[in-house]
This record gives sequence, structure tokens and C-alpha cells, in this order.
Amino acid sequence: MNYNVKSVLGVSWGDEGKGKVINALSSNIINKGVEYVCNMFDTEIKILGYSIRSNGGPNGGHALVAENGVKVTGHVLPSTITKKGFVNIVGAGCVVDLAGLKKEIDEFKENNLFIGKLIIDPRVNIIIEAYRALDGFRGKFSTGSGIADVYGHAAKRDGLCMADVVESDKRKLDLKLSKLSKSLRAEFDGIVKERDNVKQDVILNFEKITDVEFLKEHISKYNKIFGELVNFKICTELPKDVLRGVPLLNETSQSYFLSLSQNNQNGTSSIVDPNWVFISQGIPIVPQEIHMITKLFPSRVGNGAFIGEFGDRDLAPNRCGTLEKYKLDFDSTENDFLEVVKQNPNDREVLGDVLRLVYNEFGETTGRARGKAPLDLTYLRTLYTNIAASPVNKSYLWINQVDVANEIFDKIPFIESYEFEDETIEEYLTIRANCDNEKMSANIVEFDSWKGDLVPNQSELPEELNEMINYIKYQTKLSVGGIGVGRKDLDLIYIDYKNN
Repeated sequence: MNYNVKSVLGVSWGDEGKGKVINALSSNIINKGVEYVCNMFDTEIKILGYSIRSNGGPNGGHALVAENGVKVTGHVLPSTITKKGFVNIVGAGCVVDLAGLKKEIDEFKENNLFIGKLIIDPRVNIIIEAYRALDGFRGKFSTGSGIADVYGHAAKRDGLCMADVVESDKRKLDLKLSKLSKSLRAEFDGIVKERDNVKQDVILNFEKITDVEFLKEHISKYNKIFGELVNFKICTELPKDVLRGVPLLNETSQSYFLSLSQNNQNGTSSIVDPNWVFISQGIPIVPQEIHMITKLFPSRVGNGAFIGEFGDRDLAPNRCGTLEKYKLDFDSTENDFLEVVKQNPNDREVLGDVLRLVYNEFGETTGRARGKAPLDLTYLRTLYTNIAASPVNKSYLWINQVDVANEIFDKIPFIESYEFEDETIEEYLTIRANCDNEKMSANIVEFDSWKGDLVPNQSELPEELNEMINYIKYQTKLSVGGIGVGRKDLDLIYIDYKNN
């Protein structure tokens, strides 16, 4: 049997442009046009394949542009919801905000982007208002979406899942809600005791949103809305279909080195791993292809080490503020941004601002400025050890945002290794980097910039760019599937991956 399972994951710090590779892989499936019978619905239907989000929730965002030019931000819907022939799955490892998910679905429908079929795994955990309140009250470095708390309460066995929403009469909901209410209030009381002068209205509001009847009303409100989307057959039918060769694309959220499994205390609360979908969904085989996405200049938001960063992301303004800082406006072009670099050569703060403007490095959900830094070869080497060095799958590295960099830099910088207490470090350790960031220094290697523009499907690359890519391949042992050379999904140049 020829299995057809592919995982796509970010391998820097999130926002790598995973949707571009998902689009390429899904387009290949569409072009082949092979149909399969799907038995997950009331009647048999013909499909081209499955696409699944295996982790994460509403704290992340990816932008899609409708044919009418309207930009819609997705959060938990798989990118292939915009394509006919795919069954799109919100997988068991995800968490959802019920109101937010409804809004997301409605926006996609209003802009004619809701084309594929959607199903939600009944094991998906749901975010309630109390989780967001705890998140904000503790002042964690997060988007305030309640992500850490929903995963935490799932681990404590007192969380709520989509099955509770659509089968409340079968699942002893009163008992679950009573247990959850007590757990939330005990947690909140513990925080209050450690604080001075917590306002009474804050305490009363938390009592309100953790009341059993309040929680029950919240759950029942969405019973009919999601009743037809929550599909219990996924638990048994998806593994069967994968084993008979139906294509499956696994789209992860966030990024590998931000994963909870990496013990990154400044990362995400979910597990980001190419094999996680197969553990969480009960699929008995590993992926045949793993596609790892980064950017030529990776970005990062929030708290956490980012050695080699241009400027300081915590001090950087949002897009409007950055344009105002350099007396630019929304009609400014890339040439205007590049002129700022020419006027401020070698200024790292300016380089950070310009990289953000050129590549629109501001969070889709939060608007926060993303930090920018050179591509770090240490974590690419680690990826080969952790993910790619397998005899059972083919692994590819994809590098986005390769265009325009040659006009910003005369020489393209990379982090080749670190120096730490007289030791040269060539592989990446999340724990060490977060603890000893101030004691580490980066060894930088530079490559000459190339001349001219890059265009999609370009057959021959400039000599300088070829040299740079070959160096990455040699240093990391990774095949380079292709490079992204623009903002659109089709803006790719294939290198080692065959587009068929």
C-alpha cells in the first residue's frame, strides 16, 4: 500500500508561512484528481483527501485573501477550507473558543472562502471565559486567549470538550461543570491570596463566569450551531482511510521550538511535532513526507531568547507607528523602505523596522511587532537530528521571504554557531538558550547578495543564491524543497522537491 501522509510544521518561532507549502501540496493532490469514498457523513461522498490542524487554537493567525481582495484571518480552520474536494478537520489536539470559531466560519462563508467540508473532532477542548480571565489576571506573556489554561485543565481532567457541547444530555454535564467550577475558583482564590488589593468587582465577576448555570448556558447556546460539525466517526474512520491510501495533510500551528514538548517556558501550550497528529488521532503510521518551514530572517513575538535580533521587538511600534516613525504612509513602497536603510546603514534597529515593513511582520491576531533575526543554522542542524534523520520519510526544508533581502543587505548574515563559556555550540537547546541568553554570543557567517529579482518557477538561480542554499544544505544535511519569493501562495521556486 502506498500511504500518502504529509506533515507541515514551522521550525523557527512561528509565522513562517506554512500556508504557502500547504497550498503547494494540496494543489498537487487536486491536480492528480484521484477520488476516494468517504464514509464519515450520513451518505457516502467522493473526496480528494483530508487536511487536519493537529494542535493550537485562536492565539495564532494566518491571513487568506478572497477573490474580491478582502483579507480574512484564519485561526483554527485548516488552510484548505478554501479548496473543493478536501475534508478539513479541527483535530483532537486543538482547542477552540466557541464564539470565535463561529465568527471565523461566518467570515469565511461571507467572503466565499468556505468551500471544502469541515468536521470537528469531539475530543477538541473548548475555551471558556474563565480561562481568558485567569490568563489576563496572571499577566502571562501570551495573547490572553486562555490557551495555557484550557490545556492545563484538560490535563487535570476537569476541562470541557466539543462532545460536551453537542451531547450534553449523555455526558453527566452537571457533574463535570460542578467539578470545573470548584477547580477554577480554587485556582483563582490561590492567586488572589498572593495579591494585594484585588478589586471586589474582579472577584464578583469571576464568581459569575464560573457559576454552574452560567457555564451550562454558555455550552447549550452552541449545541445546534456545532451539532452537525462535530463528527464522532473521525475517531475510527480517519485511521482506516489513511491506511487505505487516502491523502492526509497535517498542518501544525505555532512552531517546533515553541512546543510544550521542548519545555520552552516562553512557548506555546500545545505539542508541535510532525508525529503528534498520529498520536492524538490514533493513526498507526508515520508521515511519508515532512515539510519544515522557516524564513530567511525568522521572526518571533512575546518573551523569549532571540539571539542576533535586529533591534528590540518589545520596543518596536506596530505597523502604523513604524510608518509614522520614518514619516512614511500606507502607500509607501518597498523602495521607500529600502531608502530608509540607505540613510541609516548598519543601524540594527532600523534594519529590524524595515524588515518588519517589507515582510509585514506584525501579528495577524495581536498586531504586535515581530522580532527579526538572521537564520540560525544551529536549530536547523538540530532539526535534522530530531526530525529529518529518518529512514521512513523524506524531509524538506522550505525557506520563505528570500525576495528583497538582497536589496536590504549587501551580505546576507547567518548564525553559524554560538560561543558559551569557551565552548562552541553547533546545535540548539531551548532550555540553555532561554537561561543563558546574555552569556551567549553568535558566530556570524555572511554570503554575497545576488543581483536582480526572483520570480516564481524561475529555472535558474543567481550564482550567489545557489552558493548560499548549498551552504545551508551542507551545514544542516537538509534537502531544500524550495524558496518563497513573494507574498502570494503561488510565489515559490522549487529546488529539491518535485512539484507533481
